[in-house]
Amino acid sequence: MVSLSDMQDIINLTLAEFPKKIENVTSGLAEYYALGNLLKKNKLKTDGGKLVEFRVIYQDSGDAEEIGLFHSDTVSVIDHTLVGRENWKHLTKSYSYDKKELAANKGDKQIINMVKERRDLALEGCHTKVEKAFFSDAPATENTLSLHGMKTFIVTNATEGFNGNLPSGWSRVGNIDPTVATGWRNYTARHSGWTQADFAAKIRRAYREVNFTSPVKVAPGQRNGLELGLYTTWNGAENIRQMVQSLNAGAVNTHGNIQMFAEDTYRGVPFFDIPQLTADDEAAQTMPVYGVNWSVVDLYYNTDNLIDEVLPSNTNTPGHAIYTGHFDITYALVCANRRRQFVIDYSA
Repeated sequence: MVSLSDMQDIINLTLAEFPKKIENVTSGLAEYYALGNLLKKNKLKTDGGKLVEFRVIYQDSGDAEEIGLFHSDTVSVIDHTLVGRENWKHLTKSYSYDKKELAANKGDKQIINMVKERRDLALEGCHTKVEKAFFSDAPATENTLSLHGMKTFIVTNATEGFNGNLPSGWSRVGNIDPTVATGWRNYTARHSGWTQADFAAKIRRAYREVNFTSPVKVAPGQRNGLELGLYTTWNGAENIRQMVQSLNAGAVNTHGNIQMFAEDTYRGVPFFDIPQLTADDEAAQTMPVYGVNWSVVDLYYNTDNLIDEVLPSNTNTPGHAIYTGHFDITYALVCANRRRQFVIDYSA
C-alpha cells in the first residue's frame, strides 16, 4: 500500500500541517511549590535600602508575681527585641538574537515567534532558579550570593522540641544568634518508623507546638494561625502513603491519627514530594518532612517590579547586529518566625 507521504508530487507540491503551538519539555520541575506561595499578593513586599530588616521579640519579662499586702516592688527592665537582617540577593538571565534571524522569522514564514520563545525561556530560568534555591541545602556559609532558603531557617535535630539551631558552618540565621535568642529555633523531631505510634504521633505533636498564639498582640502586624505546606522526598511521600493505607486497613486508632490523614494529606494539607529534596537526600535517606508556615515567610524586592526587564538593545558586542535583553531580580527571602516551622526526619 502506498501512503500520501510516499507520493513525490505530494511531497514536492504540498506543505505539511504546522499547528500554531509548541510544547515545552525542558523543565525538570512538575510544579513550582515555593513560588506558588511566595508570589501571592500578600506575600510580596516591596522595599528599598541596603538590606531588609525585621524585628523579633526574643525574651519576655517573666511571669507575674503573686504578692501579699504592702508588697515592695522590685522593678527590672530588660531588652526584649533583636533586629534580624537579610541581604539582597541578585539574579540575572539574558537572551539574545541576531537581527538577521528576525529577517527570516517573520510574516507567513514564522511558525512561532523566535524572540518571544527565547524571552519566555529566560523568564522560566529565573523562576526555576528561585524554586530550586528555596529547597536546596543551606550554603556552606551565611555570607553568600545564594538565596537563604528553607533549610537555612528549618534545621534538623535528633531531639524532639525547639532544637533547630544553626545550619552547618553558620553563626547566625537572619543575623540572629539562636544560642542567645533561644526562641529563635524551629521545632524538630526524629522517628524510626512510619507508624501510627511514631511518625504520625510526632507530626501531630509538631502541629500543636508550632501553632503558637499569643493571648496579647504584642507586636504590630503579628500573625497567628497556620498556613502550612508539607514538603518531603519521593521516598518520604511513598512511606506516608503506605502507612496511611495500612492505618485505613483496620489498625487500631490509639492516637487519634487516622481521621487526620488521607492518602496524601494531613489535616487537609498535601504532602508534596520535592525533586530537590529527593536529590539532596539520595545518600542519607533521612526522608525529612518539612512544615513551612507560609504566614511568616515573605519575599521582598527593591525595584518597581519583582522582575525588572531590560528590553533588547544593540550591544555592539560581539557584532553590530546582535541584540540582548535581560531579566534582573533583586530580592530577599525573610522568615520572621522560626518557632512556627518544623521538620521531622527519619533514622532507622
